[in-house]
Amino acid sequence: MSAQESAYPLAEPSPVEVTSIESQLEEIWRSCAEAEGNNAVMRAAAFTLIFAARGTAQDLSIQDTLVQLTLRHPVRAILLCLTAETDAHPLSAWVSVYCHRPSPSSSPVCSDLITLEAAGQDCSAIVSTLLALLLSGLPTVLIWDNSLPTDHPVLLRLGSQLERVIVSAIPPCSPASRLSALFKLKASLGAKPVVTDLAECLLLPWQSDIARLFDREPDAANRIHEIRISFAGDKIPSEMLLLAAWLSVVLKWTAQRITLHGHSPGILFAEDRMISFISQTDLSAKDHLEFHLNSPDGEAILRCEEPPGENRLTELLHLQLQIWGRDPVRGESLHRARLWLKELLFS
Repeated sequence: MSAQESAYPLAEPSPVEVTSIESQLEEIWRSCAEAEGNNAVMRAAAFTLIFAARGTAQDLSIQDTLVQLTLRHPVRAILLCLTAETDAHPLSAWVSVYCHRPSPSSSPVCSDLITLEAAGQDCSAIVSTLLALLLSGLPTVLIWDNSLPTDHPVLLRLGSQLERVIVSAIPPCSPASRLSALFKLKASLGAKPVVTDLAECLLLPWQSDIARLFDREPDAANRIHEIRISFAGDKIPSEMLLLAAWLSVVLKWTAQRITLHGHSPGILFAEDRMISFISQTDLSAKDHLEFHLNSPDGEAILRCEEPPGENRLTELLHLQLQIWGRDPVRGESLHRARLWLKELLFS
């Protein structure tokens, strides 16, 4: 097992009985305090972070991703490795502590790291063990890696009892039909957790660019009569449908029905406003938005090109970990996207 260069283990991962996890961690911290003397080491945790993925405890890439997240978020980190093996020990555990220095002169900030490897499908034992390891009085977020299905019994039983669930069920640029998995999961987990998908973070650069566009022309938003969303390929991408729903909420447009605009599906709103989805045959063409505005000179067009950027996993997760409360705009946007999805797919 390894860590990123900017983090180091205060104690190397050591195997431990599941029932002795807490006592072993306390022993690590006692030994550290005695060794350090007056050199303070801060044991910090703002919440419990569970990262679930398919693999084994020896999978370095899984653990390194989790360690990267502890650099920005002081947490108790739990890595849940779910394997398909049924002849192994049903639940194995390792404990460690990882530290980093926020600045060269600051004291180390350290996070507990508990690794659980669960073989087979003993959902009850896995969930009860995880719930016993949560820090009392602090919220918990579950990150469910795309290596695992969203109908996994551990996700459904555990996620419904937590404050935050982050999944990656929607790959970038995937068809809007993939949103169905997110909507189904939200319904299955109930009202308690705030459930988000990493794909939602792909909207942030678009939203920032659109905000800057209208900051330069403050009255333009009131003059829009059509928004044309152009994309490569013949299927509406998930993020483009989410973006359309977000725009309709922000602009306070009232949807009336799904319609065809030429050969392109669209959504007709009150006051003859429209959002159209335009398929581009050139697969190398960039996605873009066109805002068609009423103007004294006829019609004006504001254009917004696909924002540049890389979809780095740790950065997307970092952005998601900043979301805790319920956002009314996001909630209404997802509601609209879910209502439109079926009709758009068959229009």
